[in-house]
Amino acid sequence: MMVSMGAVSQGTPVVTIVHDCQVIDIPETLLEDHDLTVDYILTPTRVIATGCERPKPAGILWSKISCEMMRKIPILRSLRDRERRAGKDVTLQDEPHAVRRPPNPHQPESCSVQGEEDRPSNTVYIGNLPWDAQVSELKRALRELVPVPQRLTWQGPQLRAFLLHQVPISAQQVLPCLQGLHLGGATLRMADSRGPVT
Repeated sequence: MMVSMGAVSQGTPVVTIVHDCQVIDIPETLLEDHDLTVDYILTPTRVIATGCERPKPAGILWSKISCEMMRKIPILRSLRDRERRAGKDVTLQDEPHAVRRPPNPHQPESCSVQGEEDRPSNTVYIGNLPWDAQVSELKRALRELVPVPQRLTWQGPQLRAFLLHQVPISAQQVLPCLQGLHLGGATLRMADSRGPVT
């Protein structure tokens, strides 16, 4: 995160302070791309230069971050938006496959619903989701009102979701059944993904 914010670089030494009994040498095979190695270990009795040549992470590895973590750590949302505008891949660990598209750096996310022009008319937009909503809560609420959608694309960090129904069922048939739907005290907004949000 500090690399993304420009606070540190690859040349910045990483130092940790531990007790002598906490110093252990671990095999490099246990390390992953997101692990940060240290350059110096300080103990009460000695200074150890690790000599580790493994490169440090070059920034945030978005594929290791979950949607839940995004909700809990607000600064991640602004860093992700900044990197998305810069054209970087910011796909999260548990983001649905339908969301994994190359970003458009010239269009900020908040301007329009991502990819709305290529969604079929049997897709329903659901907005105003509570920030702490779970996909299971939405599925449970929907099960009581409408036929089970062919696919539910959950975009929790953007507080929205999309329901894709089988071709015989259009968004216009589903929308009246969903009007007034609440989740966690919030009234959800619904629309045909090609039309205005109500």
